[in-house]
Amino acid sequence: MARARAVAALVATTALARDVAAASPVQEVQWIKAAGLLGLQGPRSEGGGDADWATVLDVVSEFAKVDGSIANILGWHYAYFWLFSSFGTQTQRERWEAEVTRERQLIAGIANFRDKPVCAVDEGETLLLNGGKQFNTGLPVSDRIFIGTELEGTDSVFFVYVDSHSPAIRYGNDRDTLGQRSTASGSASVIDLRIPWGQALGFEGKQFVPQPAKLTPGLTSQTLMPTFYVSLGRGALDRAIEYVKSHGRS
Repeated sequence: MARARAVAALVATTALARDVAAASPVQEVQWIKAAGLLGLQGPRSEGGGDADWATVLDVVSEFAKVDGSIANILGWHYAYFWLFSSFGTQTQRERWEAEVTRERQLIAGIANFRDKPVCAVDEGETLLLNGGKQFNTGLPVSDRIFIGTELEGTDSVFFVYVDSHSPAIRYGNDRDTLGQRSTASGSASVIDLRIPWGQALGFEGKQFVPQPAKLTPGLTSQTLMPTFYVSLGRGALDRAIEYVKSHGRS
């Protein structure tokens, strides 16, 4: 929490200018990485905090009080991290949780439920992905992304885990929302992206294997949103108090 407050104080100094300019938060993400906060839930053996979800929400709250954009990016990173334990095989969990923590990677997603899943075609050893979604958060400043996909000709919907900087993925800078202009949000298109089946979350031998989950992803996201809203309100009240105290004709 001390690290979160310290970085949030830094983020607060650039928040207004970034939102006005709709600037991508490249420097701010680096501050968060340097503080080790991306590995908050990760294994201690890799420098992580092995934190529970209540602690995650407290950290997100510290950022939301001063910058809704950064809180949004960071909060969804933590939510996506839970997908490893909710759906991933043991091999995937151990590898990817350690990798994200050790290398201080930021996770985002092409995964909103408002749009159709990205189409995945089974090519044998690989999957061929095509499609897109209108709204996504933090993609250009992320290192890895989850893509929500649907296997062609079936009703099988699942996540794949890929490099954010693949040339087959294109990001649009077409989102303009007050207070959220620095979330690096916008549309995303996936064009002829080929990945091995091993990057399909929870699959062994092209067969999905249900895993015992620590926490359901739905519950995770539903607790994130009220945390954003309440903490944004708290931050607005804090700024109002500061203004009243420092201006004679408030």
